[in-house]
Amino acid sequence: MESLNFLPKKIKSTCDAVLTSEVLPKKTSTEYIKNIFSQESSNYLRLRAILDITKDIIPKKILEKYKSSIYDNSKTPFNLTEKFDFKGVIGLGTESIVYLLKSKELETPSYVFKVMLPTKHDNSINTLTKLAKEKKQEYEDISKRFIEEPDLIPKENFIITQDPKIGEMGAVISIQEFMGYDLRDLFNIPIEKIQDMCKKNPHLIEEIKKFAQINTKIYEKNGEIIDLGPNNAFIKLTQNKKPHLVFIDPHSKLSINSKNSKQKKRFQYREKRLKELQHIAENI
Repeated sequence: MESLNFLPKKIKSTCDAVLTSEVLPKKTSTEYIKNIFSQESSNYLRLRAILDITKDIIPKKILEKYKSSIYDNSKTPFNLTEKFDFKGVIGLGTESIVYLLKSKELETPSYVFKVMLPTKHDNSINTLTKLAKEKKQEYEDISKRFIEEPDLIPKENFIITQDPKIGEMGAVISIQEFMGYDLRDLFNIPIEKIQDMCKKNPHLIEEIKKFAQINTKIYEKNGEIIDLGPNNAFIKLTQNKKPHLVFIDPHSKLSINSKNSKQKKRFQYREKRLKELQHIAENI
């Protein structure tokens, strides 16, 4: 499989992620058709659907060879081949690319590491240090606001190291224990299903209501909304199978005073999501 360097960087990054990942969640055929042909679909969703379908017809050996041609973990602190398998991209966001390190040992947890994408094409140590401090501060500030829900936000650590992709320079990386596959996006669960889960697990009512109250307070007091986008607020099944609310990426606050047109659009989207969250909290 030849290099895709001729493609624009954003498109190539998506192609690399989807074609080399062993763990990116797949959609149903109906969802793929909708994402390709719906007028409401973004270019990213269309490309992602086409790549997922294409990947199924490419021989596995070719995909493995392509993966080895774009990743080099030997220059990162994650060259721990005795304990972990590098499974590639498990999540793609507007501000980070998330990779999975799957543990080979039962007693050792698996981890995800998020490569933060700088807003400017500048990988100097000064820029990376500034970004790391900003992300760490953002994580700590948001975590403090949810201090009444100590199990909501997973612990996160930040380092500056080499990006695992060949040809890339240094990067800010956050490390988090992998939450597992038993996660369901809170906003994608039918309200009837959430109500049923809450009846059987009264603690979940308090978790969701408190989460909605704190987000609403931040919005009303500061005119800010934390990232409530897809694949961020989940209901997780714990080992004893009791559902538990988790918020895995406490970053990216947007202000109502944003002047950037893209940020304004994203803020409006988050306002819609906040209303959905309030609706869920009011009906459980």
